[in-house]
Amino acid sequence: PFMIGYGSHILIDMITKQGILFIHPLIKIRISGFVKTGSVIETAIFITITLVNFALITML
Repeated sequence: PFMIGYGSHILIDMITKQGILFIHPLIKIRISGFVKTGSVIETAIFITITLVNFALITML
């Protein structure tokens, strides 16, 4: 369950405009997407991933 939550958090951060520093501090590569933080698209993605996470956790 921990890895599911951690992984989905990283994926969500990767699609925002601010993005993440991938494998920091070894390599300073910023991965970013097109979704603005707080937008309707981000909220829809968040709800979808939350529901999928809930379904996966209840199957354990």
